[in-house]
Amino acid sequence: MVTHMPRDPIKRKECNRRYRAKLYKERDRVWGYKCFLCSSKIRLCLHNKKFEPHEANASNISKALKEPEKWVRLCGKCHDGTHFCKEILGLEWGDIIELLSQEPR
Repeated sequence: MVTHMPRDPIKRKECNRRYRAKLYKERDRVWGYKCFLCSSKIRLCLHNKKFEPHEANASNISKALKEPEKWVRLCGKCHDGTHFCKEILGLEWGDIIELLSQEPR
């Protein structure tokens, strides 16, 4: 996106700020403003459906935008819950979605 980075630190900071703002706007357009699982709008993050390690920063968003089908937006509680399901119960993303879509007994 950015072809030339200014040498002046103040201009560089502004350039980086605009770049991040553009990424965040695109992130919100692609994945929305709500948690995929519970529709909460609090403490949202991008989550890799394959549970691959990733960092929570602007470069992560730019990578995710290249393959949006592999990512989902989750609130903090659902993010923690999906990791519990993966690490403790051994479930994959598809299993978690299937489990959540079942009718309560």
